[in-house]
Amino acid sequence: NVHQFNQYVVAANTTLTVNGELTCSDPQYLILEDNAQLIHSNSGVQATVQKSITGYGEGNGNWYLVASPFVGNMAATPLTTDEYDLYSYDEPTHYWMNSKDSSSDFNTLTNGTGYLYANEADKQVNLSGELQSSSSHVDVTLSYTTSQDKLRGFNLVGNPFPCKAMLRGDNIAADFYVMNDDRDELVVSRSIVVNPYEGIFVEATSSEGSVAKFYRWDPNYRSGESSAFFEITINEGRNEIDRARVRMGEGV
Repeated sequence: NVHQFNQYVVAANTTLTVNGELTCSDPQYLILEDNAQLIHSNSGVQATVQKSITGYGEGNGNWYLVASPFVGNMAATPLTTDEYDLYSYDEPTHYWMNSKDSSSDFNTLTNGTGYLYANEADKQVNLSGELQSSSSHVDVTLSYTTSQDKLRGFNLVGNPFPCKAMLRGDNIAADFYVMNDDRDELVVSRSIVVNPYEGIFVEATSSEGSVAKFYRWDPNYRSGESSAFFEITINEGRNEIDRARVRMGEGV
C-alpha cells in the first residue's frame, strides 16, 4: 500500500512488479522515474511519471515520439511549456496537427495514441493520472484511407501501459517504426517490444478490422523460445548474401 505518509519511488531504468493489489489515490506519492516500469493489474492507481527531454537548443532535431500511460485522456499541459512543439498525426490526410493551432482542437493526450514532441530546453516532464492496468490488452483501432496513396494506413499509436508492451495486431504490417537514437529520423524497430511512454508508427493493411493490440510485457518472455518467427540465412558459397525473418501466423 502507498499512502500520503510514505512516498514510493520506482528508480530510473528499474522494474517493479506488484502481484497483489496496489493502492495509491494521490499521484504525488507514487513516482516512476525516467524509464521506470510498473507492472500491476488493478485499476485506480494514481502515479506521476517522469520523462527526460533533451532540448534542441539552437538547432533542429531531438524529436520524441511520446505516449500517455494513463486511462482515458490527459491534459497536454505538462508538455506545453517553454518553446515546445507537440503534434498529433492524421492518417486520412497524412497531416501533422499542431497543438498550437486552435483549429485542431488538440489539448489532450489519449491513451493508446502517440504524439511527436520537442522542446527547446532540457526538461523533466511530470505526467500524472490513473495508470492503465488492463490485465489482458489494450486495442487501438487503426485508420486506413483507401483514397490516400501516400502513407496510406500509417497510424501514430502509443504504448498504453506504464511498462514495456508487446505488439500484436489484426491486419497490420509486421514491422513498426520508432525514432532513432539521434532523434531525427524514423526507423524500423529491431524489437517486438515497445518501450514505456513511447509512440510508434504502425501500418494498417486493411480498411476493415485493422487493430494494434498492446499486451503488457511479460518479464519471463524470451523471443528465442518463441515459434512466432525464425530467420533464414541465404549464402552464396561461404558468403552470406541475405537474411530473412519469417513470421508464423500473427506472432508477437
